[in-house]
Order: sequence, then C-alpha cells, then structure tokens
Amino acid sequence: MNLPSASQAALVRMITPVLPAILRRVEEAMVSYNDHDPDFRSFLRDPHVWLSSESDDGTTWSFVIERADNPDFGYHTEFKGTNFVEIWAGD
Repeated sequence: MNLPSASQAALVRMITPVLPAILRRVEEAMVSYNDHDPDFRSFLRDPHVWLSSESDDGTTWSFVIERADNPDFGYHTEFKGTNFVEIWAGD
C-alpha cells in the first residue's frame, strides 16, 4: 500500500469538510448519466475516493463507484478540488 503524498493529503483535508455536497453532486451526475437505466442503483457497490499517483497535482481526484453485475466496470466522477469536471464509465 502506498502512502499518500503531501499534496494528496492536503487534497483530502480540503474535500473532507464538503463531502456531503460532493456526494450530492455525485448522485446528480449518476442519475443523469444513467437516465436510461432506472434500476442502476441496485447494482452499485464499493464507492471510494481515488487519488491518482499519475496526476499528483493536489487537485485532481475521482469518486469511483463499481457495479456488482460487472466487476471490471466503474463510474468515475472526476473533480478538480471541489469542482465537478465530468462523469464517465468504463472497464
């Protein structure tokens, strides 16, 4: 297990106080993204914050949610700091 870098630790300290608002934004993005699949919520599992070691710029991170029916699939809600950037999904 890799320890977070100093910039990643600072990022976590920045987003933690506003996590409820971030989770509301993630939910909005997920509902909009899955408008064709009204049952998508029943397949969601293992939500987690992903800090990329490749883009250790102190602002870039993703909230990732996996699907129980496809173990290699995940929804990636990307942020810059506390600002939503985009949502995408894939293997």
